[in-house]
Amino acid sequence: NTFNDLEIGSYIIYVKDSDCDRVVTAQHFHFDIPKFFTPNNDGANDIFYLSGIENFNTSQVAIFDRYGKLLKLSSNGPFEWDGTYSNQIMPSGDYWYRILIDGQKITGHITLKR
Repeated sequence: NTFNDLEIGSYIIYVKDSDCDRVVTAQHFHFDIPKFFTPNNDGANDIFYLSGIENFNTSQVAIFDRYGKLLKLSSNGPFEWDGTYSNQIMPSGDYWYRILIDGQKITGHITLKR
């Protein structure tokens, strides 16, 4: 099945086997993470923003460069990153994130385009 326009959140999925006598459940975490951002002050995609993260009980977001250096860390609230570190503009490239939300870990990368 395909589900469109889901709100960000945690869902419990119920699946019946072919005999319809057994139900298997699994928790699924749906969260929208942008693939890129372009901090060029044109008003479109200027920040890496995680919409809805503030609605969870616990959260932590960490951004790293390609060498593993921690560039930004935020806990239990809204998250946005403008592509800077210590007031220095970071170059175009891929940056890695680690997101912990209510005990679930999400990792991946985002592209910063200048």
